[in-house]
Amino acid sequence: MDIQLLIDTCRHRWAFEDVRVSQPASLQEVESFEQELGRQLSSTFRFYLFHLNGMNNQCDAEVLSFWSLERIRSVPPRLSEDGLLKLIFCDFLIESHFYWLSIGPSGEDHGVHAGDPYSFEIASSFEAFLDLYLVNRDSVIYI
Repeated sequence: MDIQLLIDTCRHRWAFEDVRVSQPASLQEVESFEQELGRQLSSTFRFYLFHLNGMNNQCDAEVLSFWSLERIRSVPPRLSEDGLLKLIFCDFLIESHFYWLSIGPSGEDHGVHAGDPYSFEIASSFEAFLDLYLVNRDSVIYI
């Protein structure tokens, strides 16, 4: 599914559930964050930050909370042994479980994972994660 359509569908679903979205991130905020990380974000994740930027400290009906850039910045990313940066962007059940995007050295998207350091892949990319979330939220809930 097209990233613009995914973002629009998220926005409509969250509005239906009375979930407020955060203010879109600015180009300056995203570039500053990328400079802190020492790598670029994928184009789809950047698009998400520019057009949706998570929930405004709220969660959806299944208690999933997509984070704003401000909240993402508050948790230092981890570097895995294979050089991928683990960037937390979402949680389930009020921080009971976390979801992170694995970002390669050149900013490439290496999928969305859940769990603790011994994790598993939920989706092959951020875009695929949004698609799963919108089609069948139960498929992304990590229990």
